[in-house]
Amino acid sequence: MKIVFFSNFLNHHQTAFCEALESIAGKGNFTFLADERTDDFRIEMGYSEINSSTGYVLCVYDSNENFIKAKKLIADCDLLIATGGCPPKYLQTYDKRAKSGKTSFVYSERPYKKNIDRFNIRGFLTRRKKHTKYENCNSYLLCAGAYTAKDFRFFGAYKNKCFKFGYFPDVESNRENLTVSKDSSKSVKLLWAGRLIDWKCTETALNLADYLKKNGVDFCLDIVGTGNREPFLRSLAYKLDIEDKVNFLGALSHDEVRKKMKQSDIFLFTSNRQEGWGAVLNESMGDGCAVVANCEAGATEYLVKDGYNGIVYSKKHHEKMYEKVLVLCSNRDEIKRLGENAARTMKELWNAKVAAQRLVKVYEQIKEGKEPFVYSEGPLSNAE
Repeated sequence: MKIVFFSNFLNHHQTAFCEALESIAGKGNFTFLADERTDDFRIEMGYSEINSSTGYVLCVYDSNENFIKAKKLIADCDLLIATGGCPPKYLQTYDKRAKSGKTSFVYSERPYKKNIDRFNIRGFLTRRKKHTKYENCNSYLLCAGAYTAKDFRFFGAYKNKCFKFGYFPDVESNRENLTVSKDSSKSVKLLWAGRLIDWKCTETALNLADYLKKNGVDFCLDIVGTGNREPFLRSLAYKLDIEDKVNFLGALSHDEVRKKMKQSDIFLFTSNRQEGWGAVLNESMGDGCAVVANCEAGATEYLVKDGYNGIVYSKKHHEKMYEKVLVLCSNRDEIKRLGENAARTMKELWNAKVAAQRLVKVYEQIKEGKEPFVYSEGPLSNAE
């Protein structure tokens, strides 16, 4: 079986999934098509340039010869996964593939990350034309986020062809068992990690810290990341008089962030609807954190079951979330229970190996002309 995964560039959130696909297809039968170099912005965020150092990657941008190879791979492979759909320069090849009955999966976050985008008529017509063109072909949607199917349904695409999916950073190999071992002899350790920009809503973490301090909780909050909101956030911490409780750690490498997750008790995932997915949620759950997650972010509704493996909140009910975290901070056993269930969710269900195996199984059923099997939960379950 020949499998091709087409995207802009390879990053550490995709490598585990790619390796799982290569393991199924066999060496030489899986190719990741990198259409762009890793941009400087991502490098500054801690991403590595791994396009040219990974054996299964074809760097399409390197030469016209590679571009020709890429088009042939798209046309001829058995299973195609295309992030965001097919760019214009490949459309003729993609048309040929679709008409031949080959199976393709479009892999996408929600297109309408801002409500105002729904009123862009030109954007609506462009998306509708692009994604309804192959309605009668073997073209399906992998929803990288809980609101993706709803957004695509807005312009009439992939009806009854939407599967739950996401991003699958390497989490299962980081925990051999489900026992969470955290240092409970010190104050409760809270962690926030990401870019310090408006829609990541870091101020929610600071306001929570203010609430916890006023209620006499022994805690510390580490904030990892940089961005244009950093001066405002530092000023807010000063205004709230929580500087003794909050540590701004700046940019850390991916490995350093994962180390902080392993050491932390509670991870705060505060992004709003503009967060299409949010792989830090996978990673913190895999490292046994009790997560507190905004329901608007794409990954939350798929990964977190409120009260079982974390706490889910709405931006309209911050006070209720603060109260729940206050109770949680006084109960180490509950922190441990939520963390262990979070690790179980990652190890047993939401990981690269499960996602790759299920995707290939669904592909094989489609190839045989059968209705694709829909799992009851997790990757490749129904996203309608």
